[in-house]
Parts: sequence; structure tokens; C-alpha cells
Amino acid sequence: MGRVTLFVVTLAIAFMLSSVCSNSANTTDNGSGLAIAGEQLDGKSLIYMGENMKSTLLKLLGKSFENFEQSFENFERKMNEKICEIDPCDQWSPWSKCSARLKNTFGFKSRSRVCWFEKHDACNRTGEQTVENDNNVCEGRCPLSYTFYNATNSCLKYSKEKLNQNAAEKVCKQDGGHLLNTDTEGKWNASVSIALSNNVGVVWIDGTRTSVTAKWVYLNGKDPEANGVTSKWNSGQPGNQANEFCRVIYMQSGTYYWHDSVCTSDYSSICEVT
Repeated sequence: MGRVTLFVVTLAIAFMLSSVCSNSANTTDNGSGLAIAGEQLDGKSLIYMGENMKSTLLKLLGKSFENFEQSFENFERKMNEKICEIDPCDQWSPWSKCSARLKNTFGFKSRSRVCWFEKHDACNRTGEQTVENDNNVCEGRCPLSYTFYNATNSCLKYSKEKLNQNAAEKVCKQDGGHLLNTDTEGKWNASVSIALSNNVGVVWIDGTRTSVTAKWVYLNGKDPEANGVTSKWNSGQPGNQANEFCRVIYMQSGTYYWHDSVCTSDYSSICEVT
């Protein structure tokens, strides 16, 4: 049989549609196979419909579809095999943390992946394998005067300068950071450790609201309690006194807690650079 050209197939489709529309206008489907759901339309269903309607063009179009489907499946399989041959490895793991901590210092980071050597079936991830490693130079991310904390996976700094909450946040932003949001247990523990080591009773952290009944919002991260942090509010806190719209950590009887405070008060602060 000669090759079916695009022109012939187009004519077949046009004729098929006109025939089906003409027949369906006067025919009620009674299980004869004249109606086929769109998602089920394929080469076999077109051949079946052509046999029921005694349409050679429909059967021819069905055969063409069948051949195309088989060719496409073979092409897809061969392409997958070729891709597996070219790159018989899993995806790379995430990069490790940079060995350097401070900015303007340099270190290394690494990643790895598993590769296979099975040649007769490249896409079958079995048999002899090896671990491939990749290393790269990286720069530390902590600005000078900041310390990297494993528990927070970020750089933290205690600022002893006593400022209001808005001014303290601006100082953190100058370093490329923000006031620390204690939205994980690790960050809460780090904030307590920093406050203790600096013998300070009140420290600004991230967390503001527009009124004593409004929801707390954060410039970075998530709501601590919604993120699974056990409540650190002291008994009777937040106090919800007039203008207490900002959050601090506050020592009382030797223990640190969350407290609300007047945003214009002057306290030291903890900055974070991620």
C-alpha cells in the first residue's frame, strides 16, 4: 500500500466528521458502536466504528492511528533507553553545607549520586554500581561578627545597642538579615543561649501585630506555634496592655519567655542572616 499522505488523512478526517455528524443527527445510539467517548478514541475504536458504519475511510484512518501509536511507543521506548545509556545515574543529592562560614572566606561543598554499569538494560537500576562525588568551591555566608549555628542553620548575632523594634530591624537588614524569628525549637534554644551568655534580660525578636487582638505577623519564617514550637509565653502573657504590639524574649525568675512589649521601647536584639 502506498504511503498515506497528510492530505489524504485530512480529507478522511473531514469526511469522517461530516459523516458522523450527519448520521448522529438522525440516529440514536442503541449500542451499535456508533458512539465512542473522546477519551477512548483510538485506532481500534475507529476501525470498530468504521466496520459498524461500513466506512472504508474510518477503517483506513483507524489503521493509520494504530501504526502511529505503535511507532510513537517504540520511539518513546528507544528514547528512554538512549537517555539511560547516556546518563545511567540517579539524580544528584542536595549540596552539603559550605565548609566556610564567614563571608569572604572560601571552602568546599559536595554532592553525590549512584551510577550503574548494567549495559544490556540501561534503564534497569540493578547490578554493579558506584557512588559518584562532585565537589565545588563555595563562599561562607555569615557576615563578620556573626556566628553560624547548626541548630538554626543560619548566622546569628547579638546586638547590644539598645534600639526600638523598628530601628533594630533596620540594623539587621543592613547586614542582609532580619530580627530572629523563634519559629523552631532550635532557634528558641539559640536565642536563650545568646541572651544568657550576654547576661541580658530583654531582647527584641521578630513578631509584630497591629493591635492586641490582631494576629502576630513575621517578616521572616512562620508563626512559631503553628510551626510546632511549644508555647514559650509566660503565665499571663501576652499581657495585651496598650501598644504592646511587638515580641521580645524576657527573663523572669531565671527563665526566658515570650512577652509582648511596647514597640518604641529600647532593647538589645538578635539578628539572623540565612
